[in-house]
Parts: sequence; structure tokens; C-alpha cells
Amino acid sequence: MALIPKIKACVSEKCTKLILTDVTGLYNNPNNVGGWGAPNPTGSGDAGFTAVVSVDGGSDINVASNVANPVTAAEFSLGEHAVTLADGWHTIKYTIDTNAITAVSDTIKIFTYCNIKCCVFSKMLEMKTLDLCKDVEKVASYMHLWTLYKSMIYAANGCDADQATDILSRLNKLCPAATTGGCGCS
Repeated sequence: MALIPKIKACVSEKCTKLILTDVTGLYNNPNNVGGWGAPNPTGSGDAGFTAVVSVDGGSDINVASNVANPVTAAEFSLGEHAVTLADGWHTIKYTIDTNAITAVSDTIKIFTYCNIKCCVFSKMLEMKTLDLCKDVEKVASYMHLWTLYKSMIYAANGCDADQATDILSRLNKLCPAATTGGCGCS
């Protein structure tokens, strides 16, 4: 059998850090024949070992130093890496290579929405000063913004990429500060 790497990714610090986790697991026949350990690669001590992550096809992030020699944990951190991710979908590719195997990889997509979140939350904070009777139109528009924001998150979590992207586009029109950096969250 061959190693079948698996990765998990999320963002922190206003989408300026990418947190990566190897979730490949340990070799176990018959439950995880694609895991780390003999007969598959055992970790960073294998001859010619490389481990890299690319974001949106850009330059590689070398994560080989985060892979143990040998791997003994079912999940382990591949570190936090400084990147700046715009709102929207991103492709993360995790590739392992050694002299003993042909390069193997896992590709996932993540949806980030840090800028629009900041803008929507700023608008929601403005509601504290509004009079629900006198400012009904403004309150209604902010509630519409909130509903779209929550719908975008649900669409992204439900893997409806087109709908999440469409809603993000609509939100950016309603909350232009998210795309111009004027919401004060940078």
C-alpha cells in the first residue's frame, strides 16, 4: 500500500496565519493502510523526505521539520504559517515525497471570510446606537446583512462553493469597506 496523506487547515489572526495539521493517522491494516509507518514511509527520517504545502498554487511552505522521525501520533501540527488570504475559496495542497515513493498529496479547499466578517460585525455594533422605531430601515438593512453573512457561512460549510461565493460577492457590494480595508479590522 502507499501513504495517503491527509491535511486539515484553518486560519487565525484575521486570516494572516494558516494553521496546518496532518491527520493522516498511523498505519493499521485493515483500518488505515494509507497511514504513517511500515510498510509506508515512517516520517522525516526516510531517505529523500520532503513535505510541502502550497496555497492556491503559490510558493511552497516547507513543513518537513514538523514531521516526526518516526511519526507516532495519529494527528500532529504542521505549524502556523504567515500568509494573507483574501476572502473566498483557497486550495491547500499537501505533498509528501521520499526516495522510496512517488510524490503523494492531499488537496483540500477552505473558505475564508475575515474581512467581510469584520465589516458585518462593525455594522452590527452600530445597531447599539439606533432607535428601533426611528431607524427601522437601517436596522432592517443591518439584519439583512447579518442574514446574508450567516447564509454564506452555512453555504461554505455545506460545500456549496457557488452559493458561498455568490453571497460573498453580494455582501461585498453591501459592505464595501470589507474590500477597501476601511472597516478598521486590519
